[in-house]
Amino acid sequence: MAIRREILEEYDTYLKQIKLAIDSFYLVIGFLSNYDMLFDDIVLGKYRLQKYSASSNLTN
Repeated sequence: MAIRREILEEYDTYLKQIKLAIDSFYLVIGFLSNYDMLFDDIVLGKYRLQKYSASSNLTN
Protein backbone atom coordinates (compact mmCIF):
# COMPACT_ATOMS: atom_id res chain seq x y z
CA MET A 1 0.00 0.00 0.00
CA ALA A 2 1.31 3.41 -0.92
CA ILE A 3 -0.06 6.70 0.40
CA ARG A 4 0.94 10.27 -0.39
CA ARG A 5 2.94 12.00 2.29
CA GLU A 6 0.44 14.88 2.32
CA ILE A 7 -2.32 12.50 3.40
CA LEU A 8 -0.23 10.97 6.18
CA GLU A 9 0.82 14.38 7.45
CA GLU A 10 -2.84 15.38 7.88
CA TYR A 11 -3.37 12.44 10.25
CA ASP A 12 0.04 12.28 11.94
CA THR A 13 -1.34 12.67 15.48
CA TYR A 14 -3.59 9.63 14.95
CA LEU A 15 -0.84 7.71 13.19
CA LYS A 16 1.39 8.00 16.25
CA GLN A 17 -1.33 6.43 18.40
CA ILE A 18 -2.12 3.44 16.14
CA LYS A 19 -0.91 0.13 17.56
CA LEU A 20 -3.01 -2.35 15.54
CA ALA A 21 -4.67 -2.52 12.11
CA ILE A 22 -2.41 0.05 10.46
CA ASP A 23 -3.47 -1.19 7.00
CA SER A 24 -7.11 -0.48 7.86
CA PHE A 25 -6.13 2.99 9.05
CA TYR A 26 -4.34 3.65 5.75
CA LEU A 27 -7.40 2.51 3.81
CA VAL A 28 -9.73 4.77 5.81
CA ILE A 29 -7.58 7.88 5.42
CA GLY A 30 -7.28 7.04 1.73
CA PHE A 31 -11.07 7.09 1.45
CA LEU A 32 -11.23 10.35 3.41
CA SER A 33 -8.68 12.09 1.17
CA ASN A 34 -9.53 14.06 -1.94
CA TYR A 35 -7.25 11.89 -4.06
CA ASP A 36 -8.29 9.09 -6.40
CA MET A 37 -7.57 5.55 -5.24
CA LEU A 38 -6.24 2.71 -7.37
CA PHE A 39 -7.06 -0.89 -6.52
CA ASP A 40 -4.90 -3.50 -8.22
CA ASP A 41 -5.33 -7.27 -8.05
CA ILE A 42 -1.72 -8.15 -8.87
CA VAL A 43 -0.36 -10.67 -6.35
CA LEU A 44 2.94 -9.40 -4.97
CA GLY A 45 3.59 -12.38 -2.73
CA LYS A 46 1.93 -15.40 -1.18
CA TYR A 47 2.21 -14.08 2.36
CA ARG A 48 4.27 -11.62 4.32
CA LEU A 49 5.94 -12.09 7.65
CA GLN A 50 5.83 -9.34 10.21
CA LYS A 51 7.50 -9.29 13.57
CA TYR A 52 4.30 -8.71 15.55
CA SER A 53 1.67 -10.67 13.65
CA ALA A 54 0.11 -14.11 13.67
CA SER A 55 2.18 -15.00 10.61
CA SER A 56 5.46 -14.34 12.43
CA ASN A 57 5.46 -17.94 13.67
CA LEU A 58 5.47 -19.42 10.13
CA THR A 59 8.52 -21.35 9.04
CA ASN A 60 9.55 -22.80 5.68
